[in-house]
Amino acid sequence: MYISNMISNSETEMETIPNFVLYGEQRQDLFPDYLHIESIRARSLSYGWKFRPHRHHNLHQLFLIEKGGGRAVMEEMQHPLLDGTLIVMPPMAVHGFEFLPDTEGWVLTIPTPYVDRILEEEPRLPDYLAETRLIQLPNRETANSFASIFKTIAGEHAASTPARRLVLRSLVTLLVAEIFRLNPDSAEQKRDAASQKQLLLRRFQTLIEENFRQRWPVSRYADELGITATHLSRICRQLLEVPASELTTERGLLEAKRLLIYTSLSIAEIGYDLGFADPAHFSKFFRENTGQKPSDFRQAFTRRA
Repeated sequence: MYISNMISNSETEMETIPNFVLYGEQRQDLFPDYLHIESIRARSLSYGWKFRPHRHHNLHQLFLIEKGGGRAVMEEMQHPLLDGTLIVMPPMAVHGFEFLPDTEGWVLTIPTPYVDRILEEEPRLPDYLAETRLIQLPNRETANSFASIFKTIAGEHAASTPARRLVLRSLVTLLVAEIFRLNPDSAEQKRDAASQKQLLLRRFQTLIEENFRQRWPVSRYADELGITATHLSRICRQLLEVPASELTTERGLLEAKRLLIYTSLSIAEIGYDLGFADPAHFSKFFRENTGQKPSDFRQAFTRRA
């Protein structure tokens, strides 16, 4: 069931709402892995268990409160957090938390391109995951079942085993499916005037995933969508608060980071793979968007490993 005892909260009104990758991290720190998962404790200890209202561009988040709780602020509404609470947080949804000390639970963060691959199998999922949802699990058995999935994802994420990404994708697909099964009919309950814009945005993101290696300009994507480049950028700014060009840049950058970390391809080969005719142009692109040379980025992760 959904928690209904909500009260208005004017305290969340802010002139500027931070837009993080992970809380406290800037967007040039975009993680290149398939997903990120950590315990609520891991990040809360550094912030006194309090997280001011913020949002995440191009990232979905799933939360599980196993034990403890506190309160959440989501889109200017306060919600109590109890044992056995699940939260579905879509990209750019404003949210903040004040957890009770020693709260136990998990935060799973997944880049939109990877979520989109999961959504292909169930047509109702895009609408379901496009809304903020706070779900109180019906009993301890159900809560334990979800906790087991989160813990398995965390264990697989920390390992360096064969077929790691395949297993992670399967586990995330299972988690999303089980959350959807809790209340599948709600995916049909809320459709508004913004749905057409959301549909265009999802189509744009799908096209990026299919063609980012071709380095299409925004005008080419707009042509494929049957709209102008100006209209496409306006939709991206309205829904994500970034221009369309930033989405294409981020996808190429994400792939570049993955290839630098997880393959032995040379920097020139990576540049060619991502559609750069000249390795120097790829190095310039990477440096302008990360502040690092590709070789320095690779060496930093090699030393960290």
